[in-house]
Amino acid sequence: MFNRLSLLLTVVSFCFGQEVYTLDDCIRLALENNRNLRVAQLQVSSAEADKKGSLAVILPRISASTGSFQQGSYTNLQFGIPVPESEYHSGSISLSQNIFDGGNWWNQIALSKNIYQLSVENELATRISTVLGVKRAYYEHLKNI
Repeated sequence: MFNRLSLLLTVVSFCFGQEVYTLDDCIRLALENNRNLRVAQLQVSSAEADKKGSLAVILPRISASTGSFQQGSYTNLQFGIPVPESEYHSGSISLSQNIFDGGNWWNQIALSKNIYQLSVENELATRISTVLGVKRAYYEHLKNI
């Protein structure tokens, strides 16, 4: 008797605890929780960073280096001549610019732009597919009620 009563109360509490979801709620939840869509969004972010990085091949490169050396005083054993303390310092700056590489850099920039556009289209297709699947399931559920 007690088991039946507890089962009845549990079922009733679940029935009254259910929420009603509209189609828009279902679509929003599906878009928020779809892993494939999240992966597609991350691919768009990655392709955008690659597109910006591909422009680095046409920019000049600057490099700088410095060096310092200090030698203490000592006596030359062969000749017996004292050598005073000495310091040496050096520095260099270089600038390099790729002038022509057979059009490789332009092809690389165009390729990265195309990959970015492809990832944007893939993300849109994933979003549309998710919404379509939710609508089909939602209306199929309504049809079965």
